[in-house]
Amino acid sequence: MNIDSYLNDLAGESYDNTLGNYDATLSNEQSFDALEVENYFYTAKRKPRGVARQMAERVVRQPGVLNKVKESMRQDGYRAGFEPSGAAVGQGLSAQFDIQITRLTANINQDLPVPLFGAYDIASKYNGVLTQPSGVAITRLDVGVIGNETEVIIQYTSGALSDDVVITISQYDYPSFLQAVLASRFTVSNARYSVSDTSALGIQQLTKPFNTIERSMFGAYVQNNIPLSSSKSPFQFQNGIVDILGTFNITAQSTWVLAFQPNAGQQVTISAFVSASTKVAA
Repeated sequence: MNIDSYLNDLAGESYDNTLGNYDATLSNEQSFDALEVENYFYTAKRKPRGVARQMAERVVRQPGVLNKVKESMRQDGYRAGFEPSGAAVGQGLSAQFDIQITRLTANINQDLPVPLFGAYDIASKYNGVLTQPSGVAITRLDVGVIGNETEVIIQYTSGALSDDVVITISQYDYPSFLQAVLASRFTVSNARYSVSDTSALGIQQLTKPFNTIERSMFGAYVQNNIPLSSSKSPFQFQNGIVDILGTFNITAQSTWVLAFQPNAGQQVTISAFVSASTKVAA
């Protein structure tokens, strides 16, 4: 079966372009798959949201078709510039880190752009790399303050409402990690993106934008998408987890930005293997 032809035929059928809900007869696993497939059809294939949802519901009821669609998602991610990591495996890698990002509250009912790394841009509250929702601004950025020495805390404010996001790293204290990046560069080979809340609401985090940004002090600006849905292998069945099989270079001018859903208590963990690390000459 040619999956592209099948999807073209499927898209050509008549649909009601309204959102609606998934059929209640879908299992939890099918609903999770349907959410990812819907997002793929909507973002990568440019189908109207209602059409994408109804196509996804049909696809997940056919295991053979679903596996082919997931493989298509993965290949589209590679074609979009996502570089496979080659032969790197965990045993041969030099280090690992686990970054935890926790949205403590959800008073602002919008996705918040949360920056990671960005050793240069943190001094300006990431103003040059973040696009805030209308009416939202960062009003406080605490980096290793007394009482929270191992954390970075970002406060977002919209009118009278505010939300705090806390960033930590398991192997080190995060403020010192950011300082170290000023004098180092390293290569991430393979990463795991996971969420603590695997309810129907929580797994929607896996469909949110996740971007890498390179911004030099001389004005160069390059942004690329890390395709979470496209990265999931057809053979990966864990709920709330996506393994990203790719390679990224991290320097002081690198920032990763994830859109964090309004879900109080949700924690995103990014676990990554480091295949190479280089000290930058002073």
